[in-house]
Amino acid sequence: MKKSLQKILIIEDNPVWQKSYKKWLGPHYHYEFATEVEKARQIFERFLPDIVLLDLGLPLIQQGLDVLDFIVSKGTDVKIIVITSSQDHQNALEAQRRGASSYFFKGENIKEELPLVVKRVLRMQALVRENRNLRQQLTSSLHFEGIVAVSKQMQNILKLVEQIRNTREPVLLTGESGVGKEVIARHIHARSKVANKPFVAINSAALPENLLENELFGHEKGAFTGANGVKKGQFEIVNGGTL
Repeated sequence: MKKSLQKILIIEDNPVWQKSYKKWLGPHYHYEFATEVEKARQIFERFLPDIVLLDLGLPLIQQGLDVLDFIVSKGTDVKIIVITSSQDHQNALEAQRRGASSYFFKGENIKEELPLVVKRVLRMQALVRENRNLRQQLTSSLHFEGIVAVSKQMQNILKLVEQIRNTREPVLLTGESGVGKEVIARHIHARSKVANKPFVAINSAALPENLLENELFGHEKGAFTGANGVKKGQFEIVNGGTL
């Protein structure tokens, strides 16, 4: 069996119909068969099919509905196609209400229509799974606010952020202009134990030395000519936060 083969569980107590379904659907799937309720449950949990073809009469309609309820309760994305020899539309509609994807009556163009429905259901299922996998990849790629890390290098950086976020030691971030050093710094702060305190970013390269000192430490009134009032420095403003 190739791993790429999609799996179909056929729950049908009539071996003639079992063979017919397999013949109509063709050799491009991997099949398992069950003829009664308990066996169907066991095979389902072991086989993990993509689609279940379920005969409602096993031989009782309620037995088929019980199997349907069991499969739906597992919370998987398996698709269930109900097949019945009865012309009882009420039971077929009840099966859909309980979670079946669609239903067929035996002998009602089933030979031509069933393969088409199975292909369509599997195609839609594949799209849903692909979208879900993409969402999971996005989530598992360490998605912080403002940053989506897709590359291995960026994921490693964000993992490092997780490791150092609770340290009180100085952290040096290096890199060319525009690579996101301040963004990373903000994330370190936002995920640290002092996230409720201020985060202040200063472009020290844009300030001459004398102004940088005043910006960082502030001054008192009269400390120099023109110091007409008290100016708090950024160290005082941060007050245990991140500078």
